[in-house]
Amino acid sequence: MQIKKFTPSHCDTIREKVNAALIDVANELGIEIKLGKMTYGDEHIKAPMTITIAGGDSKEMIDLKERLDILDLQESDLEIIFKLNREDFKLTGFNTRASKNNAIITRVKDDKTFACSIHTAKRAIQAAKQ
Repeated sequence: MQIKKFTPSHCDTIREKVNAALIDVANELGIEIKLGKMTYGDEHIKAPMTITIAGGDSKEMIDLKERLDILDLQESDLEIIFKLNREDFKLTGFNTRASKNNAIITRVKDDKTFACSIHTAKRAIQAAKQ
């Protein structure tokens, strides 16, 4: 099959094939590889890739851990599963470049990441503690 023009279904197919190929590399080297959101045009596809040491922290998690005192959070708060919009989330990072929605949260059921304000995340964590 020769592709003449990229479509959303091509992005899905390419993502599946690239992820499958990266699994072998990741397992061999003991790393984790995540392909980010794909954007496309008629003749190109672009996707960021994040590579971390297996079990290691992402840049965003490191940034969050460095700011725990400033944000009035504790290391144990990072393990708490909290509810937002009737779904379970965990606080997984801090985006230093965002002025408003700087908390990175991950939905537990599918590991999809979202952004919200740190105030919203802290309030949800406090509610989950009680």
